[in-house]
Amino acid sequence: MSRKNKKQSRKWHIGLIARFNAFFALLLLISYLAYYIPPDPVWPLGLFGLAYPIFLTINTGFLIFWIILKKKYLFVSLISILLGWNHVGNHFRLFPAKEKESARQISVMTYNVRLSRITETGRKPAEFSSWLRQHQSDITCFQESYYPAKGQAKSLSGIAPRQRLSAYHRKAGLAILSTLPSFNKGEIDTRGRVFSVYADFISGDDTLRVYNTQLASNYLDDEKLIFDAGTEMQQQELQRQASNLVRKLINGYQRRVREVKALKRHINQSPYPVILCGDLNNTPLSYTYHHLRGSRFSDSFHNQQSIGMGNTYNGKMPPIRIDYVLHDKEYKTLRYERIKVDFSDHYPVKVSLSLPNEQ
Repeated sequence: MSRKNKKQSRKWHIGLIARFNAFFALLLLISYLAYYIPPDPVWPLGLFGLAYPIFLTINTGFLIFWIILKKKYLFVSLISILLGWNHVGNHFRLFPAKEKESARQISVMTYNVRLSRITETGRKPAEFSSWLRQHQSDITCFQESYYPAKGQAKSLSGIAPRQRLSAYHRKAGLAILSTLPSFNKGEIDTRGRVFSVYADFISGDDTLRVYNTQLASNYLDDEKLIFDAGTEMQQQELQRQASNLVRKLINGYQRRVREVKALKRHINQSPYPVILCGDLNNTPLSYTYHHLRGSRFSDSFHNQQSIGMGNTYNGKMPPIRIDYVLHDKEYKTLRYERIKVDFSDHYPVKVSLSLPNEQ
């Protein structure tokens, strides 16, 4: 091949790569819309938001590629990443935060435990209780806490004997336990489904309200096998599972929009500063996260003491963060820890917060 033909061939390949780059940069830009537009009228945006880490990784790869080649195409991915730079910090800790101290603080844990007789945790209540004693918190929020099956609330206190049960809804699987005195509790529902419970607490001179929430699940079971590299499927079965996956994701997005609006209305009426815990079943690049957090709440994840994504889902899906501790800005996050234990398909999150009246 002549030198001229080699140069033309190289130029053609560079042009093709640049087109692919532009395509994935466009997908990244579209994914940002999932943060602002509710997915009930435009459901594909929810899927774009879920795929954001993938689009970001691909564009980062393109950026490095063009930097090495010293090509001006690097600005395509660079600009698309910078336009959504605030989302990067909601997904990844690029630098570890320093742990802080305060004379007046409380610790809060949220954990989707899948605690029932038919789960691994339910068969090992003594082991789980021992672990919980070692990670004692002032306030503990459980989701999917269906143990025991008959709903004897006192058995939950038996698992965490130094904590009192402050709020509990067996059918919803939501429980708030605490070492602090509580004086009020309640629940929130949409269309007959309870998805959040709350309780008011007294800590010294402070009064606070804690919400424990599990927004509508996607109810993915067999569909998760799509992400399991060790699972072999026939093409027809793969298409069926993929179709079910999309359908369930769409239904989950739409239900969560209703629930988050109801929860936001209730929070806005709270007479006390609020800490919001739970499994939101959505990533930080979602309308759910954006609408709930708004300008009122801080995300304690921003004070994680390690670098990385901090994924809280431990199941057969790509690593995602769907469990949160959000709080009014009167509080300050002193420490954030995602604890890697395998009692559930989620990891617990434990945070320490300074109290509002700290001087």
